[in-house]
Amino acid sequence: MLTAITLLLALCLEYIVWDASHWRQSNLFVTWYQRALSAKPLARVAPYLANPNWLLIPLVLLVIICQLIIMPGLGTLFVWAFGLIALLFSFGPRNLARDLESYLQARAAGQNQRASQIASHFAQPDPQQHDPDQQVKQGLLIQANQAFLGPILGFILFGAIGAVLYRVLAHLVSESDTTTTMSPKLTNGLRQLHTWINWLPARITVLGYAVTGHFAAVIDAWQTLERENTWNHTALLQATGQAALTGQAATGREDVFAHAALVKRTIVLWTGTVACAALLSVF
Repeated sequence: MLTAITLLLALCLEYIVWDASHWRQSNLFVTWYQRALSAKPLARVAPYLANPNWLLIPLVLLVIICQLIIMPGLGTLFVWAFGLIALLFSFGPRNLARDLESYLQARAAGQNQRASQIASHFAQPDPQQHDPDQQVKQGLLIQANQAFLGPILGFILFGAIGAVLYRVLAHLVSESDTTTTMSPKLTNGLRQLHTWINWLPARITVLGYAVTGHFAAVIDAWQTLERENTWNHTALLQATGQAALTGQAATGREDVFAHAALVKRTIVLWTGTVACAALLSVF
């Protein structure tokens, strides 16, 4: 029951009350890294810490120590508060609802450059696709899993540790695409691990698309993708999400709204499922 309450409150805070995305941005890790290396105790080892992502290790260790040792000794209220903060940290890293609102405002105002910049936060630009609307729609279908359902599943299974580990791994994989300081073996290992961890969350997201969208079309697309490439989660999420909207004639701005509504329905579906399961366990 406590897990369900934490999940509901975290989603309400994320969507309605507070924009926590500033505290989840990757540039904060770089800032902490630079400040740490400027400290005298680390001056001698600074040349060996070329990759700022090494500072994520103390963060993960801190979460593990807090969840397993410190918080249980302080009481249930502290355990709950710590889990709530960890879950809020694990969403994102950006606030999808606010980014979508900013994108639509920029498009309506004719600010194409700003709209393209915001669209890049949803998904990496496709060299063969220059339509920012399409980029946002594809990004929404992917981020439903990576920004919400992945961390939520990790939190349900392993508490704060699961949610934070999922977010840290996603951050490392994202950084590996833009940095040259990681070795190829480490980069490939992180991507493989991220693929394994995302297997179940991606399929839970797809099942949500099926239930809240066009069920038959989603199942058909799901089966097709599973036969072709089981481990390509990005393609699976995009294809099934698009299939869920089969039969809708929306275009342009309305089509973007339709994709956002599908993502919201999917998140509400699984959040409601967790809440119902918690209530049934009480009786």
